[in-house]
Amino acid sequence: MLQEWGYKMSGYLLPFTGEEVEKVIDGRFHSPIADCVGNDYTVGSPLAMSADTEYSFICNCAVREFEVLPDHITSIWNKTTNIATFQDFLNTPVIVFTIRFKFGPTVAAAGIVTINPYVNETVPIKFKPVSVPYKASLTDVSALVTIYTGIETGFDVKNKGVFFKFESTGAGNMYDPQIEIYRT
Repeated sequence: MLQEWGYKMSGYLLPFTGEEVEKVIDGRFHSPIADCVGNDYTVGSPLAMSADTEYSFICNCAVREFEVLPDHITSIWNKTTNIATFQDFLNTPVIVFTIRFKFGPTVAAAGIVTINPYVNETVPIKFKPVSVPYKASLTDVSALVTIYTGIETGFDVKNKGVFFKFESTGAGNMYDPQIEIYRT
């Protein structure tokens, strides 16, 4: 059947560009819709963190900014405010974030880094935190955070947006922030 269809189509130009085909394939195989790597904090200039102190997750996308979005959506991750918004998505009830960075403890002890997602309300509302253990050495922290954007949550997640903060049980240095955003 496919060979017959392909044969009938030979000699005709399909009404799709290569870019349009790539967008469809990316969407079908759940490639990230946004992939940002920042240089806000580097190995030479890390964010020095104190134990049990919450810090904002900042990613300016200066190293890499890749987005596969419909034409009517200009951006999801605001690299100035560090807030992700989804008001232009019609049927996307769940957004998945992969938050990555390097964490080097300044004391020789293992601990936990916790990623805290918030809804950007007047008084920010914390979602379920995600905790990642680290050893007493440099660790590549990677956390998967799932946010439900439906109105059933009682919050205006789609329009107000989501931002992240993080903290660790021990002092250390954070650098190389990255964020990937997927829709389901």
